[in-house]
Order: sequence, then structure tokens, then C-alpha cells
Amino acid sequence: MNFLDKKELVKKNKLSMTQVDRLEKAGLFPSRFPLVSKKVVWDESEVEKWMVTVKTQARDHNLQPSTNKTYNMLRDGMLPSKNQAC
Repeated sequence: MNFLDKKELVKKNKLSMTQVDRLEKAGLFPSRFPLVSKKVVWDESEVEKWMVTVKTQARDHNLQPSTNKTYNMLRDGMLPSKNQAC
């Protein structure tokens, strides 16, 4: 099992931390957890599953990356929540 810190997470999924925070608060992204005091991480396998599921769903709905449509669909439950992706 591998963990991703904030820097690695942003590099891997190309989202800003603001976007990650927003999706995580909405229950649409795998949750972070404390590894040690003052250090949070994400389970890499959960993040990868989420990325594959979002990619598949985005293709199925013909989403364009230059719009907010992906976030709106995540928010509105048209794309998987973290529970559906993992």
C-alpha cells in the first residue's frame, strides 16, 4: 500500500488542492487521513480507482475539460462519489 502526500496528490491527479478540498468535502473524492502528527496522506489505490472511474464516466458523458461541467456533474451525483469509485 502506498500513500500520497499533498504534493504527490496534486502532481498525480492534476487538480489543485482547492479542487481536492471541495470534492472531498462533498464526499466525491477519497478522504485523507493522518499518517503522523501534522501529516495527512491519501491512499494511492483509492485515488487511482477514483481517477479511472471519473475518466470512464467523463467519456461516457462526453465531457470537455475546458468547462466546469465535470465538477457540476460530480456535485450533482452524475459521476461517482468516493464510495462508488472505491
